[in-house]
Amino acid sequence: MSWDKLLEAIRLDGVNPPVYYLAVKLLTTPFELNEFTLRILSWLAHIVGLICAIAVGYKVGGRIGSLAGGWFWAFHPMTIWYARDARPYALAVMFAAALTLVFITLQRRDSFSAWIGAILIITLGLLTHYFFLVLAISLLVITITDLHHNPLFFRRWTLAALISFVPLALWLIWYFAQPQPSLGIGWLLPPKLIDIPITFWNLLSGFGGLNSWPAKLFGGFALLLLVTALIYDGNKRINRRIFILGIFLPIGVIWLISQRRPIYHDRYFIVLLPMVVILVSSGFESVWYEIKRRFTLRKRRFILGGLVLCAGAIGLFSGLQVHIDEKYTKENWRALTEFLKQDTAVRTSILLSEPEALLPLTYYGVDEIDPNFIEKTSSCDPDCWWILRQPYTATHAFSQAIRQPGRSWEPELPEGCSITDRWENHAGLFSWHVHCRVAEGDGN
Repeated sequence: MSWDKLLEAIRLDGVNPPVYYLAVKLLTTPFELNEFTLRILSWLAHIVGLICAIAVGYKVGGRIGSLAGGWFWAFHPMTIWYARDARPYALAVMFAAALTLVFITLQRRDSFSAWIGAILIITLGLLTHYFFLVLAISLLVITITDLHHNPLFFRRWTLAALISFVPLALWLIWYFAQPQPSLGIGWLLPPKLIDIPITFWNLLSGFGGLNSWPAKLFGGFALLLLVTALIYDGNKRINRRIFILGIFLPIGVIWLISQRRPIYHDRYFIVLLPMVVILVSSGFESVWYEIKRRFTLRKRRFILGGLVLCAGAIGLFSGLQVHIDEKYTKENWRALTEFLKQDTAVRTSILLSEPEALLPLTYYGVDEIDPNFIEKTSSCDPDCWWILRQPYTATHAFSQAIRQPGRSWEPELPEGCSITDRWENHAGLFSWHVHCRVAEGDGN
């Protein structure tokens, strides 16, 4: 696809701004387009995000803090999950970690190059995912609370944010200039009150909608460090400000907005993860401070080694779940396509629940069986395959049902039709073989 056609396709889709797709195009142009090249940007973004998280931890808690920040980022199930995904989330959270690092740096030392970096990061973040705006505004609110101590920093940060908003505004103007623009979020439901603590728990644990023991251990360990940062740390006043203004306030505001126009989506709040890194790193630094104060050098080394081993085991246990737990399973379009290829004589008519499903089917070679794509079940003559997507809850609001609004769990069959075979995937991808009786007199 050419650059101009790609931009037009991104504009028509409207779900996300253009930076991620343009970056993928830039990276994949010299190479063959395959699953590796499509995902390499997310992998690279995950690595850079990890480095930024370690640096953030070092800024707030020294070497001990960097260990905690790196541990949390490296083993968090959601960062691992997004690193495997050819979607903008890993890149967006990388920019979030980078912006948080620059923000902390500028609070401590003024630097022209850092201000340029802040403008660039905010610009790219906003043009990667719309929810990056949540982090940008949260940081701006934090600067307001420190206005009487450092008014110059507030003015400069506000100016940097306003400059960075201009490219996003231009993109939105161009996007909404279309005859019928649609952001593709009409299926979202208004969130419930329980969604707020659930979203917070997901930021801590990456539990993905189902609380397994690995998620409980990882989230519980992170929660202990976070509570320590809020209660016992020497910077507890700053930590409480970050907790309220950087985590719960943005979640609460989006929750309120979503009561009228639903935009609340758990995975979108991943941009707030660096705020959790700050608190976890600060909490671990506080724990280490108490250990140094109470124990001898030899005992301190023994305790630190035990903590590192314990945290490492919990992290590995949690991170591995992304690769083995069914709740993180991707939609297996490859397996579905191979299944459809098994008997081309019967499987020449395919009914899709949505036109987007044609893309992965074509990628994995369904065109080799030369299917006839039909628009409704009544067109089965006499057989067809009904392909239906019901994405798993790890990609949706966790308090809502797995099924999307308006979707039928079973196909609504016309009279005289029945399901004779089916293929199912745990991630919410289904296919039913529908057979319709031929009316008398329609034969020869």
